[in-house]
Amino acid sequence: MPGDTAARASPSAKLPRWELLRALERVAPRFTLGDALLQLPDYAGTADELRAAIVEAAHLAGGWMEQSDGRDASDGPDASVVYVFPKSTRAAVMARSADAKRRALQRRAWRGFLVVLKGVFAFFLVASIVIVFMALVAMLIIALTQGRDRGGGDLPIFGPGGPFPGGGGGGGG
Repeated sequence: MPGDTAARASPSAKLPRWELLRALERVAPRFTLGDALLQLPDYAGTADELRAAIVEAAHLAGGWMEQSDGRDASDGPDASVVYVFPKSTRAAVMARSADAKRRALQRRAWRGFLVVLKGVFAFFLVASIVIVFMALVAMLIIALTQGRDRGGGDLPIFGPGGPFPGGGGGGGG
């Protein structure tokens, strides 16, 4: 209720952000704190709380503050502050919010892709090691069976001549 003083007495009653943005959109593009207070007659907080909420909304919507004579607000406290917001404040906040959500989704997707890529690489690394081991075992089995058919049985590497034919024994002739 607009005239209800009990609702104004509770400073913990917060103004929803969307309602604040709608009120700021009505007074945009340039307004003072007093203009914002006039647009929000049911606001239960103090002027400092509303100022903090407006500064946060300016950050979200891409707005800024100026002094009433056109200088930047950081030049000095001798003039009143004018808040400058885009005319479509809620659309600007939604666009920034959607962009932030899109970037966060992109980062999560990239990290997920890298995890999957790492898993696939590990799988193929283990599979290639297993395949090489199985190929070595198959070559040893083939070498043993061929050696038996010819009457031998020694592996070419571990046979009587060793890996290097010619006897060994060192020395010259």
